[in-house]
Amino acid sequence: MPALHFSAVGQAVANTGSQEAHSIWVAVAARSIRTQLNLTGDRLAKVDLTEDIRAAALICREGQTVLIVTFVSGRGEVYSLPGLEIVFQAQLT
Repeated sequence: MPALHFSAVGQAVANTGSQEAHSIWVAVAARSIRTQLNLTGDRLAKVDLTEDIRAAALICREGQTVLIVTFVSGRGEVYSLPGLEIVFQAQLT
């Protein structure tokens, strides 16, 4: 299976503490996730994973944004943005 690449611009700029933050770039590859300030700015967080990602999606509700990741093994994890801390994890299958 070729590597899955997913990139999107999130709206979770309030948590960066920077006056110049306009957007957070979220890049998801086969085994890593990275957040970056304003596409070309400072790296905010990076997570190296031990298993392949099947799908990823940004969910925005009530002014908060999270990243939901599902793995080939059937597990799912929810990450905070922009810090990429695990908020929730579960076996989905």
